[in-house]
Amino acid sequence: MKLSELTYEYLQSIGLGRVHMHTDCSDALRVINCQLAFDDAKKQLFEKYGDVNIIIDPKADWFDRIKIDDDKWQSDYEEYCQEKAAWCNKYGCD
Repeated sequence: MKLSELTYEYLQSIGLGRVHMHTDCSDALRVINCQLAFDDAKKQLFEKYGDVNIIIDPKADWFDRIKIDDDKWQSDYEEYCQEKAAWCNKYGCD
């Protein structure tokens, strides 16, 4: 489904009234537990990446129930992970 088609009501209807979602390309997940949080997350993602494809799997692990299926987003996310790994290797992560 496209991001523009996704609604909080839909998430609630499939049992995802509280879900975690990426809104940027970091390893942080945003808690979506009300209409306001949903609207803000959707707006932030839409402004940065446009009308991306969203994959929803209510039976997946909590951190994988909503996935962003977009090449640009995936590329930015992988770049972030590589930069974080390089930083951790250089400075240590205890």
